[in-house]
Amino acid sequence: TICSRNLEISKEKQTKILEGLDRIEEFLVGDTRDSFSGDGDQDLPTGFSKDENDLQLRRQENLRLRQKLMRELYIVESLVHIIYLPFAHGDFNLQSVRGADVIARVCQKAYNLIKTIALGYYQNELYVSQWLNLYFHHAMSTNAVNNIGAEDTIISLVDNNKKLLELQITP
Repeated sequence: TICSRNLEISKEKQTKILEGLDRIEEFLVGDTRDSFSGDGDQDLPTGFSKDENDLQLRRQENLRLRQKLMRELYIVESLVHIIYLPFAHGDFNLQSVRGADVIARVCQKAYNLIKTIALGYYQNELYVSQWLNLYFHHAMSTNAVNNIGAEDTIISLVDNNKKLLELQITP
């Protein structure tokens, strides 16, 4: 099963769910795929060509527009439901999930999308940080064997982000 112990979901439907998340990622990354890496590294223009710089700026603007769409079309909330609901109602236990399980792969893809939606776009960083407590709970409840991507998402969000840390951590 992918979301519930009581509701059996066929392998075909599980594959469709994973493919749907892949299509969302393809749309989000779009024309920046060549210069985009999920770990936050981006190719910088060499500065030798105005056309090259213009193309890079246009790609960055396109990414920002798609990131904004992900927030405005409530894709972020859907992704949060994907990572929250299977564990919230006892259908799955984080400690018993393994990396090869379908639910682990779905959560990894969802966390990667959340990270990409926020990457380098301050408004989205603040927006997705409202679920930081959930990400922390998942990160503290998992390890290398049952990693679902929460820790990488937290690192991506708070790395060099003093303002976000100040908003989220109150003394």
